[in-house]
Amino acid sequence: MLKVQRKVIVEGKGNSKKAAFASALNKIQGEIIKNSKDVLLRIEPNDIRVLKAQKREWTEKFFFFFMPRQKEEYQVTLEVLVDLQIIEMARVNFTETRQEVQGIKIPIINKVI
Repeated sequence: MLKVQRKVIVEGKGNSKKAAFASALNKIQGEIIKNSKDVLLRIEPNDIRVLKAQKREWTEKFFFFFMPRQKEEYQVTLEVLVDLQIIEMARVNFTETRQEVQGIKIPIINKVI
């Protein structure tokens, strides 16, 4: 087991500030797994830095004229410093064994003929 630190940049969108942050934080695990070949035991966010935070507002209308309403969307980009506990697959030694099966295995019967 090995402890390492990595920086991850994630983005999130939502109808509220909370939803935008939650969306971004939920993407941390996927981003780390995508860039790692090791087995992850624990992911612990250590430090979060906001790189970009935006609010977008617009007026939405039904048939271009009727029932106007204000809509807003929040978007954040975060840089997260993460502490990881991993098992390095490069250090694991696997032993190889070969086994040849004589005959045909039928999965339904579960016997070798």
